[in-house]
Amino acid sequence: MLKAYSIASRLLQITGVLILAGSAFLAVAFLYGGDRPASLFCGATALASAIVVILAGRMRKQMKTWSDKFPPSLR
Repeated sequence: MLKAYSIASRLLQITGVLILAGSAFLAVAFLYGGDRPASLFCGATALASAIVVILAGRMRKQMKTWSDKFPPSLR
């Protein structure tokens, strides 16, 4: 169970980083082009994906700490 959760959270982090990079790039591109609403939307998306990356990392670490208390047969 821990392995599956660890892999899923790592994939979520990788996806979040890719979305973060893309939306940050688009925010700068739209801002440079003069489209403020699109830039604000992409900036908000970048912020949300950064939060997802941080939360996925914390949840992975918490699951590891929590599962260390399980008996070996349940890990």
